[in-house]
Amino acid sequence: MAERSGRKPLPGPLYRRGPTLPALQGGFLSAPAAGSAPHFLRGAGKGSGIRVGDPTLPPVPSAFARRSDFQASGILKRARTFLRFAATVSLALAAAGTAPATGTAYAASDTALAAAGTAPAASTALAAADAVPAAPGAAGFDFVALGDTPYSARQDAAFGALVERINALAPPFSVHVGDIKGSGAPCTEEYFRHIRDRFDAFASALVYTPGDNEWTDCKPGAGGLTPAASLHALRAIFFATPARSLGRRPLALLSQADLPAPAGSAKWATVENARWTHQGVGFATFNVPGCGDGWDDQRPFPGQERHWQAVLAWLRATFDAAEQGQKALVLLAQAEPWDVLPQCVHAYGGWLEALRAAVLRYGRPVLLVHGDQHTFRFDNPWAGSPQPVPNFRRLEVCGSPAVGAVVVHVEPDAQDVFSVKQRLLEFSARNARPGCRTEDRP
Repeated sequence: MAERSGRKPLPGPLYRRGPTLPALQGGFLSAPAAGSAPHFLRGAGKGSGIRVGDPTLPPVPSAFARRSDFQASGILKRARTFLRFAATVSLALAAAGTAPATGTAYAASDTALAAAGTAPAASTALAAADAVPAAPGAAGFDFVALGDTPYSARQDAAFGALVERINALAPPFSVHVGDIKGSGAPCTEEYFRHIRDRFDAFASALVYTPGDNEWTDCKPGAGGLTPAASLHALRAIFFATPARSLGRRPLALLSQADLPAPAGSAKWATVENARWTHQGVGFATFNVPGCGDGWDDQRPFPGQERHWQAVLAWLRATFDAAEQGQKALVLLAQAEPWDVLPQCVHAYGGWLEALRAAVLRYGRPVLLVHGDQHTFRFDNPWAGSPQPVPNFRRLEVCGSPAVGAVVVHVEPDAQDVFSVKQRLLEFSARNARPGCRTEDRP
């Protein structure tokens, strides 16, 4: 969304609703209060399964902490040695016909290594197996989430460096939840192609969903495109092949445009709405831009009603597919729909109502990843409501003036399905939002 420069901070909910990084570090998710979400989603807090030396925690420069880390390191080394020995014995017994050759010991070893933060990076073969459900006891995987960047030439340079850092982590895929430019900058095909080149520099797959800054907020003049022309350009440049993501090793996707059209209606034009499955976990993107200059209750953009119909139809189709056996679900969109400007309450009301009903019906873990407010948050916005939704979490990624990303760890068969493994902060400034400032650097 547009940065609110020159305005006072929004009152109340923006800073009260969810915990920012300090609250998470204090153990917000380690001991859920009555009526809050169960402990299958963990944050970076005490007792929450955080790894030794986890980069989301600040260093503790005390002799006790250094001694404890050293002792923990020795314990982990001995545990890894024991597990490898157990795996060897298991396979030897299997070869002798005295034990089933299930590879269970190796799976346990991989899980322990992942818990110690030393597991090998996800392989290319794993990324190619998107439609294959996770085997029982699978160790899980990481993906990278980012958004609301880059907004300037300086941030663009930092974004290139951030892509290199992400490539070094070798995740099977990354996701950008929109706002690839500042709201005041012209919307041009030249700039869109530049960002497309940036996205194609991802060594694995990159999945993108548009934000308001490059679509609904676009203003004609000074060479800029209208909102309708910008959306057309985005679809031509970023979604020319809807069945395939961006990046050097693209994922196979199912686009909403590939689904049968509703009876008596034209085919869906929303090629950007896509979904895929990885290790039994469903992922889906939704073109739900943030509330801004071009999308609100008083000034609807052309085709807004039809667009909302497409979004809600895609939400239903996504949960219908998830209910066929997916272990968890990750939704990706730009908008922060809980804390919006007054003129946008109605616009997001239908989306939130449908989302809440679908999550409750599904009953399994659901994570919504979004941007919009440029504030790092990992919480449950519905936790304090009269009707809480215990199987839900949202992750909001940092945004301009910060350039960063979040590494999310997913263990489909674990009690704690989603966790924040690491935060990457390539560039920031004093006016960055909570959790995204230089002093918050992991």
